[in-house]
Amino acid sequence: MMLDNDYKIHADAAIDKVYKTNKRRILRSMEIYKNLYSLPVIEKEYTVSKDILDYCKKRDLFIIIAVYNELGQIFCLRNFEGDAIKWALPGGSIRSNLDETIEDAVFRVINAILKVEVCNLRPVSYNLNRFIYEHDSKIVIQHRGLSFMAQACSKIPEEVIGKFLEKEEEIQNVTRWASRDVYKGAKEFLLNYSSIPPDKEISTARKYKKRYDFHRKFVSRLFKKFSSAKVNKKITELIDPECKIILDTACGDDKLIFDIAPRADLCVGNDISWETVSYLIKNNTAPNIVFTNHNITELPFAEKYFDVAICKNTLHHLRNAGELEMLFDSLKKVAKKIILVDIEDPKNSMISSKIWNYYYKKFLGDLGGAFFNKKQFEDVVKWYFHENEKSFDYVQTIKGKYMFAGIKLQ
Repeated sequence: MMLDNDYKIHADAAIDKVYKTNKRRILRSMEIYKNLYSLPVIEKEYTVSKDILDYCKKRDLFIIIAVYNELGQIFCLRNFEGDAIKWALPGGSIRSNLDETIEDAVFRVINAILKVEVCNLRPVSYNLNRFIYEHDSKIVIQHRGLSFMAQACSKIPEEVIGKFLEKEEEIQNVTRWASRDVYKGAKEFLLNYSSIPPDKEISTARKYKKRYDFHRKFVSRLFKKFSSAKVNKKITELIDPECKIILDTACGDDKLIFDIAPRADLCVGNDISWETVSYLIKNNTAPNIVFTNHNITELPFAEKYFDVAICKNTLHHLRNAGELEMLFDSLKKVAKKIILVDIEDPKNSMISSKIWNYYYKKFLGDLGGAFFNKKQFEDVVKWYFHENEKSFDYVQTIKGKYMFAGIKLQ
């Protein structure tokens, strides 16, 4: 039976398709982001001339981006107002008439204006700008937007006219619409931010992109029946029917999220590497799927927002015990149930498991090496989640034995 929300989603999709726009889907995605992250709302009103009002009519959806460096300094573009130097965060409109998503717009603006690679993209605020005609206050145009922050993973070219602000007098000169409020919000977040993204994981995905494309197109398809299909089948069995808001914490390029989306109200596919998840973004047609870009050890979502969080093929990529505990804490904060999935240490498995592990390491540059055996996996889960109801299961695949733990937190 379809709910009212289901009818609205389908109606919005129909209207967008008929009128060759993507606006309703973008607005729904904005609302999802606002709730998913408990975003503050920044509202601004401006009295404008007819020329500016006419310009504002052209596009009413926008993004603002605060890119920061390892020192927590935020990059701003340089502007002039008379003889004074002013600063503004980069941004731009979302091209709803070209089937562009919010994520597409973010990376288009970053690539076009800043020409830099970024990671750990996260929204900062939901923005509402109202432009009021100076000669008639009844004429109002409203713009909706999202502001984001992301860490620079490469050097911004010298040709980009701007700088990472560090002096207080420069910060006071951040101007242009909501830039200053967004800047302050991003800066406040960075003061309390401690997570160190796995840069090697991110750079490896870029370095071996062609090999991963080959793996996805040929190797993965050839052996899917004997490995990932079995694993994903077990995961879907462990998702309770009442679970309607689902998080895949490290989705990579696995199509599992497409398989579970029809049964859910919302699916969030998260991964630290946009390079890897971009394949899913390009092939996504479901209106109830959004993608995010966060370090799994510090997921910034609203508390207990997800009915279930799936964490697969992740444990053996963690760099130390501290990250393991941070991951578990992060999952406990955002989800009501956790499904942990990881492959058993290849050293304890059959010869085919050792061959696959060699292939992933040598051909695909896989960095994961902190494997648990069956007993260690169970001991760690029982220790950390000792107050919670748990269940364990195992599936044998051509790549080795996969270990599953279902943990109910409520």
